[in-house]
Amino acid sequence: TMNFTKFASRKLYFEKCLIPGDYLFTIYDKSGDGLQDPGNYRLALDGEEVRSGGGSSGFSTSETIYFVVRQPIFTDSQQTSLGCFSGQSNVQTKNRGTIMMSELVLGDLVHVGGDIFEPLYAFGHFNPSMEGKFLRITTNKSVLEVTMDHMLFVQDHGPIPACMVTVDDLLLDGNLETEAVEDISQTSSPGVFAPFTPSGKLIVDGILASTFVSLDESPTINILGVEFSYQWLAHSFEFPHRMWCYHMGQNCQKENYNEEGINYWVVKSLNVINWILERNSIVRHIFFLIFLIITFLYNLVERA
Repeated sequence: TMNFTKFASRKLYFEKCLIPGDYLFTIYDKSGDGLQDPGNYRLALDGEEVRSGGGSSGFSTSETIYFVVRQPIFTDSQQTSLGCFSGQSNVQTKNRGTIMMSELVLGDLVHVGGDIFEPLYAFGHFNPSMEGKFLRITTNKSVLEVTMDHMLFVQDHGPIPACMVTVDDLLLDGNLETEAVEDISQTSSPGVFAPFTPSGKLIVDGILASTFVSLDESPTINILGVEFSYQWLAHSFEFPHRMWCYHMGQNCQKENYNEEGINYWVVKSLNVINWILERNSIVRHIFFLIFLIITFLYNLVERA
């Protein structure tokens, strides 16, 4: 529930990430006379209008709209927004000090928390010339630019997509201390980068971030009635790529990217996930069960 009384006679825009499910949107008017002309409202989902109303023929006290958020299926064009940091973001390296994200190169030892530095073994997304759309999250200590689906570590919540972060949330920093979120806005910045580290973590602008994304703007996915963290699933799914580039010491400097700058390993992985999500629930659960068995074996191999 949000009270906009103090914003009377002003144009307001409010955006909220919603996980798949059924929703009721209710708009109230305390005085009981509705939204007088030219007052109006518009409810949209992914840019498509769900309902608009107000004016002299609109509601008086309240109006409720039912709508459904369905499981997203990612197209090639939508993949360009998948989890990235802006080129202006700062990263601490062991040998070169603090540098901008756009200056990172494969093999750099980057800060992942505490006194630990890990090698950057691949980029999931690498496009220095692309103008990216980011959330600008301001804390009492830092400013971070990150795409909406990229996951951040929040006290008492673990890794969640940036779009679920709210003012007053406590983000974790490189020493696992907290920084309070003071403001969240939208911005555009040059460059989109998604560096991969062995642990799946990275300190960006002083904030502990995941190197992975959520695929449905939720921190977890339900498989066979059990909630699994996207952080764990993504880290497990990345194992073959990580094994080849990091554990086996192969040269991944010549990896291929599509025209949007997305690593073909990521594109192929997303295509597999999209195909599974398009199946009926029984088929999806069978494939996810197979996937869980494989990822369990991956984890055993990596810890051996």
